[in-house]
Amino acid sequence: MIHVVNWERHQHYKKHRPPWIKVYRDLLGDYEYQSLCEKDRAALVGFFLLAAETGNEIPDDTLWLKRKLAITRQPPIETLIASGFLERD
Repeated sequence: MIHVVNWERHQHYKKHRPPWIKVYRDLLGDYEYQSLCEKDRAALVGFFLLAAETGNEIPDDTLWLKRKLAITRQPPIETLIASGFLERD
């Protein structure tokens, strides 16, 4: 499984599969976030949405992730892990 780091701290809406997520504007000043390329920043928001949908239990399945994120390239899992946004079990 893949998890968004500190998901619970950032999301105050406790309902499973909430209709919306919070994205704090502090992210704009975050060095690690700004160091990501545009495609990886967009994928990160996709991972935030998947965390909300799955209770932060995101399957570590490349084909599933490509379909859910609507991307044709490999999901940037390792990049987002190295940046501190995601973690694996």
